[in-house]
Amino acid sequence: MRKLGLLLLVAGLLHFSAPAVQATYVIDTGEGSGPAPSIHYNQYFAGFFSVDDPWYINSIQGYMYENGSSGGVISAVLYDTGHTPLISWNFTLADNAPLDWYGVSGLNYYLAPGSYWVGLKPSGPTPFVQGAMPTGVLHPLSNYAMIQLGTWYTTSNDVGFRIDGTPVPLPGAVWLLGAGLLGLVGWRRRKINK
Repeated sequence: MRKLGLLLLVAGLLHFSAPAVQATYVIDTGEGSGPAPSIHYNQYFAGFFSVDDPWYINSIQGYMYENGSSGGVISAVLYDTGHTPLISWNFTLADNAPLDWYGVSGLNYYLAPGSYWVGLKPSGPTPFVQGAMPTGVLHPLSNYAMIQLGTWYTTSNDVGFRIDGTPVPLPGAVWLLGAGLLGLVGWRRRKINK
């Protein structure tokens, strides 16, 4: 019984002394340095990615600029593999915004393991957002699509996307269950050895 108590104490200490989970990039293609195809309400891009573990998504960004149309609203959209929107968030891209990372933050959205598309869809036709996303990123995603008038087309335009997130930690109940099972195994071995 004393060993079981000691085992539970050690498991509890391990659980509460575990380092805090830190934010990291779920995907980070890097910045594009090649030609910059235009984006507007009739044409934009999406990138395909997969995650093996659950995440809390904190931000979604794209590497882009606005080229003087007046600026406007862009929607950061997560799609399922069939191109159905799962959720979207809006942000404003200013008139003549210089080339940089733009997007939404503070999301805390739970993303289950699986495959997804991420896209940045400009609003329109009024106000009309006319921007561009340079191609030639350092770490391209596995697939890209160009969406024109609502139709998805495969494209080689490897534009920049960045998703920041925090891995979902194992709940304390899992640690407690594991410690309990180890305790039962130890108790059973002790009983058999007597």
